[in-house]
Amino acid sequence: FEGRPCITVSPHAGPVVLKDLLIQSRHAGGASCIQQYNRDLTLDGTWVRYEGDGSAVEDDGGRLTRKRLIRG
Repeated sequence: FEGRPCITVSPHAGPVVLKDLLIQSRHAGGASCIQQYNRDLTLDGTWVRYEGDGSAVEDDGGRLTRKRLIRG
């Protein structure tokens, strides 16, 4: 959906792992592709393609870990 995040991690979720995914947002406007607040988020072999005015990943107060980086 244009102008909305691709993924929002619930503030009540435990640690979240996104593994072996391609997450794409071509018309994000000001919305981040992935939003998470006060959670542990791991991107493992996950590629985020983002075209917008915000950030690809909005990480507020949590921890972001990247494993097996994919470069394209």
